Amino acid sequence: MFTAILQSTLSKIAHNKNQLIRALAIPMLLLILIEYFWELGYGTVFDIALHIGWFLMYSIIAILTHRSMLLGQGTASMMALPSWGKRETAYLLRLIGYALIIACAAILMLIPMLGGLLFVVALLILLGRFALVFPAIAVDYPISFRDSWHITSGHTLLMVLIVAILPVGLALPMLVIEYLPYGFLLLPIVSVAMTVLTIAALSETFRYLVPDFQHQPADDKYSFS
Repeated sequence: MFTAILQSTLSKIAHNKNQLIRALAIPMLLLILIEYFWELGYGTVFDIALHIGWFLMYSIIAILTHRSMLLGQGTASMMALPSWGKRETAYLLRLIGYALIIACAAILMLIPMLGGLLFVVALLILLGRFALVFPAIAVDYPISFRDSWHITSGHTLLMVLIVAILPVGLALPMLVIEYLPYGFLLLPIVSVAMTVLTIAALSETFRYLVPDFQHQPADDKYSFS
């Protein structure tokens, strides 16, 4: 299934490439600039500002990508300056919640000898099982962290591959690029492109696991017995 989702992701990106380029051009450029200045390093206060800016731009790019992949043509703003609204705020708050949940797993590291291994396993599972909240927010489909956990039951390996292993695999070429001449200029561009690809792959995973999302009224809570 992982291979099928990856193939579908690449096919959808190719099909929607014009919309993605137009919708993501400005926020991607801003994110590339943020990552460029990030590499230079200008001090603690400036780095904090860059981190905040990165998360804001990431949220916008993720929402635009999810909407383009899941809802199709005409669902993302074309060549417009990035805007911030309730959807983006909800996305950012879920990112913070996501990080806090992951941070709680760090307590496993206190266990002698096996703590590190248990933490890595828990980290991979939590990253994957809770990730569906993000494409859901982008398309206004009501899914909580609890719902995401239930939906991904029986699909833990798939979610780990999509959310954790795929990004790591895509990041490996960047280790080489970093040492190329002018690699510091190319690295942010490749990094943002890989980020969009991983977001798009999560969109396709959401489509596979929640096939009725386009037919569910936005004000109806997705519930499980």
